[in-house]
Amino acid sequence: MARRLTISAALLLLSMPVAAATLRGRVATSIEALPGVTVRLARPLHRTRVTVTDANGVFVFESVKGAKYIVEAELVGLKMTGAPRTVLVGDADLDIEIPMTVQGTMCTIEVPARHDSATFTMQQSDANKLPLGH
Repeated sequence: MARRLTISAALLLLSMPVAAATLRGRVATSIEALPGVTVRLARPLHRTRVTVTDANGVFVFESVKGAKYIVEAELVGLKMTGAPRTVLVGDADLDIEIPMTVQGTMCTIEVPARHDSATFTMQQSDANKLPLGH
């Protein structure tokens, strides 16, 4: 009888709803919100959830179970300011901000010569310092 009661109690606990929250956030530079950013919500040994920011740079993950997660944002030409965010989700909704900055961009400069030409690839910021005549 005691064994049957223990099994029944365990099954009851398993059938109870698990607390879940909504994780909302906004991705922006210091100047503007960023639409189209891929945002990942990762938890070790679990499936990574992925979404994309809307026109206002807002993302939403619904029904997030309480645990520690890593949040990363990615958009070509930009990088997250600092390391990926670690967030602790409980049973209350959570709002976060993810700042991003412009990554160094590469450019190619072709220098024609008499018979051959040379091509150099460098950071855009370095190329802007070159004394080029027009």
